[in-house]
Amino acid sequence: MEEVKGMNVMVECKNCKNRFRIGNDNITFDKHYKDVNGQSILLTYFDCPECKERHFVQIDNTHSREVKKKITKMFAKLSVMRSKNIQIPKQQQKKFGGLQNTLKMSRLQLMKSYDGSIVTDTETGETITLNFTMI
Repeated sequence: MEEVKGMNVMVECKNCKNRFRIGNDNITFDKHYKDVNGQSILLTYFDCPECKERHFVQIDNTHSREVKKKITKMFAKLSVMRSKNIQIPKQQQKKFGGLQNTLKMSRLQLMKSYDGSIVTDTETGETITLNFTMI
């Protein structure tokens, strides 16, 4: 979940109600899974340190990853402009905001469509049922 990188967020485990902080040290980004149709997805999750309950918080597919790449490239370009004190045109700002919204909505739709689905870990072969946690 790229938006969480570099931050510490207080969460509560849905299972044991333990409250704890998540950040780069205890969240797993972009773990590969396949759905029942063989489609590749990336999941971001954290585990409760108390009861070990896994909380899935983000999902990406080919489309959302492409949108994220566009956002990353555009962010780099806009950062260079800012560092040179060049004013960013409103059209560029609007396009950047639109891409961020597209990514957010794509991920939300994926969460809705995959919630309750069975997926397979591509490394271990373990099958799990997805249940998403909103943070």
